[in-house]
Formats: sequence, C-alpha cells, structure tokens
Amino acid sequence: KTGEPALLREAIAALRSVVAATAADDPAMATHLSGLGNALLVLGRDVAEPEALNDAVDTLRAAKEATPPDHPDYALRLHNLGGALSALYRHTSDPAVLVEAEHCYEEAGRGEAMPLMDRIGSYRALARIAPDGPRGQAGALAAVEAAAALLLRAAPRSLARHDREYLLSRLSAFPSRAAAVAVAAGRPERAVELL
Repeated sequence: KTGEPALLREAIAALRSVVAATAADDPAMATHLSGLGNALLVLGRDVAEPEALNDAVDTLRAAKEATPPDHPDYALRLHNLGGALSALYRHTSDPAVLVEAEHCYEEAGRGEAMPLMDRIGSYRALARIAPDGPRGQAGALAAVEAAAALLLRAAPRSLARHDREYLLSRLSAFPSRAAAVAVAAGRPERAVELL
C-alpha cells in the first residue's frame, strides 16, 4: 500500500513513458507492461480509483499476451492478472470477470515454471473467489486440494531444517482455511484429512 498517491501517480506516468518508448517486439515489453499494470492495480485497489482497475486489467492482460506460454514469468503474469480481475470483480460484481480471474489463478497454479509457493498462492486465491462463481464451494475445495498436493513438495528434505520451517510457517493458516472450505463444501470428513 502506498501512503503517497501523488508519488504512485508519478511512478505510473514514468512507467507509461517506458512502455511508450519500448518497441512492441522488444522482449522487455511484457516486463514493462507488468510493472505498469501492477502499479495501476495498487492505485485502483488501495487508493480507490476504480477506473485504474480497468486500466490495470487491460495492461496486465497485454503483459500476459506479450509473454510466451513457455516463459518462466508466464504463470506469474497470469497470477497478477487474476489479482487485478479479482479486485475489479469486487468493484463491479461482473460474473464474467470472476470467471476469467478463476481461469487465471487455476492456470497459474498449474504453471510448472512458477515457484511452488507462488503456485500454492494461486490455488489459495482461487479458493477465496470460487464460492462466488459457478465453481462454488466444490471449486474452492478442489483449489485447496490442489494446493495441499503441492505442499508436500514445498519444503523438501534437501533444504536445511530452518529453511523448511520458514517455508512452512508461511502456510501456517492454510490447514484451518482448507478445513473450513471442506466443511463449507459439505465434506467434513475431508476437512479432517486436510488438517
């Protein structure tokens, strides 16, 4: 969050200049668009400028389109677009926006090139928004189950113990959230398993 909206607007103007000065076929274009889109998302979400949310979605969508699907940052771009779409959905309640956000998070969660903790984060984000959309509680449960499956690989024994503990501490709220999702989906027995 920013405490200085004027500085954020100044940064956005500078990022717009960088994007304008970058050739469309320049490999750095996707990175520049991503930075601009994320700054617009902060402006729209945290400074409460709703039009910036539309700009953020358009810009992050362009960043995703400018990134080849086999690029290491593709899944991250999908996750960021999902975040912008989720913020826009909270503002508009447009179900098509929610469905696109769900798709972005799900595809990012499956992105093998993305770090496991980020993939887990994508599935957790999907679980938060799924109950409002056509996937419903069952979709939220499927998302937490996908995240739980990745947990087993998130802190491998090849890491030092303190590194494993740190990684797992970042997920300390996950078991209770996963259990709550399972109960909401009418699967209390699965809630016990996820704990």
